[in-house]
Amino acid sequence: MPFSIALSFPGGRFHATPWGRHSNEGVVEWPPSPWRLLRALAATWKRVLPDDAQVSTRMEALFTQLALPPVFKLPRVAVGQTRHYMPLTKDRTLVFDNFVAMSPTDDFGLYWPDADLNGAELEVMARLLKHLNYFGRAESWCEARICHDWASLSGAECSWLDPMSGELGIGATREDTEPVRVLCADPQGWRDWGYGKDAARPDPQWNLLAETLDLHRERWSDPPGSRWLTYLRPRQAFATQRASRAVSDEALWFKQWDTTSAHPPTLARYALSSNVLPRLTETVYVAEIARRYAQGYFGRRNNRASSPVLSGKTAQHERRTDDHQHAFYLPTDEDGDGKLDHLTVYAPEGLGIDELKSLSAFSEMYGPGGN
Repeated sequence: MPFSIALSFPGGRFHATPWGRHSNEGVVEWPPSPWRLLRALAATWKRVLPDDAQVSTRMEALFTQLALPPVFKLPRVAVGQTRHYMPLTKDRTLVFDNFVAMSPTDDFGLYWPDADLNGAELEVMARLLKHLNYFGRAESWCEARICHDWASLSGAECSWLDPMSGELGIGATREDTEPVRVLCADPQGWRDWGYGKDAARPDPQWNLLAETLDLHRERWSDPPGSRWLTYLRPRQAFATQRASRAVSDEALWFKQWDTTSAHPPTLARYALSSNVLPRLTETVYVAEIARRYAQGYFGRRNNRASSPVLSGKTAQHERRTDDHQHAFYLPTDEDGDGKLDHLTVYAPEGLGIDELKSLSAFSEMYGPGGN
């Protein structure tokens, strides 16, 4: 019967660079290659269960079936990147870390329609998946399991084109898709040996188990025992649904309340995001910039009128003297790194409907020079 597995990434990221590409090219591997999965399962076998006879005697039969091309089920994802300087040489080297970001609760699925695992092979597979704690680079923590209900996995199916006939694989469609090369096992060559005499000899002597260092040393363009297949990936595979910041009179970001209540909201909170966050020593400066921008948002929405709550001034532009009931702008460093990362707007007298609409639209502010 067909066989499928599901993987989730508790850290919300899958880190892997496609074979033959450099990490600084900014390209991510999606879908993850079946060749990578088989090597990960083989590494789990050799690292965790090397002396388990039940596992070792069934690995060849198990991999023979998993060497067939699978169908993928791809959840909604986005592409992310971080950059760091690493001391790889005398001068620091800029390194790009590219990854696929997804919900930690979403599953990525693989389905082998032609596999027929018996009870013992299913048990071995379950044990391997239990010990598979990362997939891709070491920071790609994963949880893997046998999936007994393929249809229950959400996401778009992604299948291959037959390399000889060009016919669509199971679940494939040409509508709104794009081709992507995926590195798969060669059903005829994964358990052969194509390396020279100086390469480390694994046990058993399979191409699938070869050391990556030997592969590079012998200058293989592609790993022996593998093959490239063309899959049809949804064209919007990396499209994300961005939450709209637009605010209407009917749908506000805050909970509606009784406008006649004596207890209107008094607090608005913001997280600051910038390539370079302002320093803690700039607290008063940032607070003043925030006050000006909040009042500016109010003025644009209210025919250039001034809000006594947000501005701290009367309609005649005079300083209010009513016991400090106007809004206070409080930038804070809440992770202790010396950089301001949050802003709190606190108005003891309460924020009216117009102030709340303006604060909900308050999304960016700049200092002199565009900082």
